[in-house]
Amino acid sequence: MVEEVEKIKQEHLNKYKDAVKEIIKNNNKALFEDDINLLLQKPPLDSMDLIKSKLLSLAKKNNIIVDNEIIEKTLNKFRKSIKKSFLPLQSIREEILLEKIEEFIPTKKLDIIKINKKTFIEINKKIKNEAKIIINDSIDKYILKDINKYFSNNDIGNEVEKKFIGDFSKYMQKKYPKQLLENIELKILVKDTTLINGIKEQGERYLFTNNNSYLFK
Repeated sequence: MVEEVEKIKQEHLNKYKDAVKEIIKNNNKALFEDDINLLLQKPPLDSMDLIKSKLLSLAKKNNIIVDNEIIEKTLNKFRKSIKKSFLPLQSIREEILLEKIEEFIPTKKLDIIKINKKTFIEINKKIKNEAKIIINDSIDKYILKDINKYFSNNDIGNEVEKKFIGDFSKYMQKKYPKQLLENIELKILVKDTTLINGIKEQGERYLFTNNNSYLFK
């Protein structure tokens, strides 16, 4: 009888851990495939496209005619590259979190799965560092390479061209990646909070069953 109860308890623990794993997977999928992906894809309105708006604004300021078709093609390649390069980041967060669940072994009656703040800080730091490299590399490769490809008129003058390239490069190397990374961090923090609450609720269900099921008496 004792062995049977222990077996049932172990099965209950395994189901609990599986449920938490599922919460993590769904949370992670929503974070990367919905929230972060939304930041990386083409905005629904041109006015919301920060890169294109900056290009057009600087072109107007410097009386430069730009090729809209070239801009669109370049931005599409840029976004496609970032989205593809971001795919491995999804597994970083999921694998670390799932490993924590596998390591969980309750030693006390009230023990439940908890992922501490330090773990999230370490994960988010790693993702941010990787994301920063990806963003900067894609900017250099697709946006800033041969920057005069955007010009429709080639006789704009060296000084005007130099000023345009300098201002646009400064924006793309500093302000734009900073804003994008801050938005990504915000999305992650929201999902971290959601995940913490989801794991907590699952732990409460686990304890309730442990304390109230006649099978464990």
